[in-house]
Amino acid sequence: MRDAPKIFNQGLIQHLLHGGYKQSIYEQCLFYKWATPTSYIYIVFHVDDFNVSATNDKELADFEAHLSAKYDITVNENGIFLGIMRTDLQDGSSLFTKPFIIRKLFDKYLPEGPLLALIPNVPMTTEYIKNLGQESPPCDITKFLSLNGLLIQLIDVRPDIAFALSKISQRQKSPTQRDYETLMHVVHYLWAKPHWGIRLWPSKSEQSNILIKLRGYADAAYAIHCEANGSGKSQYTECFDLIEDGTEDEERRNELQSRGQNRF
Repeated sequence: MRDAPKIFNQGLIQHLLHGGYKQSIYEQCLFYKWATPTSYIYIVFHVDDFNVSATNDKELADFEAHLSAKYDITVNENGIFLGIMRTDLQDGSSLFTKPFIIRKLFDKYLPEGPLLALIPNVPMTTEYIKNLGQESPPCDITKFLSLNGLLIQLIDVRPDIAFALSKISQRQKSPTQRDYETLMHVVHYLWAKPHWGIRLWPSKSEQSNILIKLRGYADAAYAIHCEANGSGKSQYTECFDLIEDGTEDEERRNELQSRGQNRF
């Protein structure tokens, strides 16, 4: 029912309070319990999604036992959490994929294999971007939204399709057959690269000591007159970059100052 999340939340709050966990007066989704000054736990949740941090395993075990007294708690299997599978590779990196979503996508839309003679090398054709206004018969909006929504679920592990879907999703109000065919183009692209995902490497100690600094420059002029711009209009420009170790190039700074650019 529509009020199910609210009812669940109210029951969870009462259960935590009965277990001795205190609710923050500043953030109602934050609970905490201090057993001693060096033994405590913090709990942040939204409906049934939890983020729990504690100083030791005992506090975590006590919290799990308290939840188990009211709720059925399942254990993650096969390294999959919220549909995301983590695979540890030999080079020390971890690969994050969504195999169940990929399989569901292929079973529903490509049950007999790819429909295109050639598997696309990119998730979107340049012709689609150049001809967004091209005439095409309308398609079933439910059919379009169903496929578009399923593909969007892959973006967090497949950023290579994010741009394509951001462009196609702009057509949700009145999709055409051409828009739906473009979504199928993305499906075929995934068929060619089903095992791709996000790869993360563990950080190294020397990397944790690198300081990154955001540097910004601005240059503004009012009603300027020059050969390049004789209109007398004002101009404004800005530039941002990242530099390491909090240092900046002295020669570059002097050059900007000599040209009258203001650093902020």
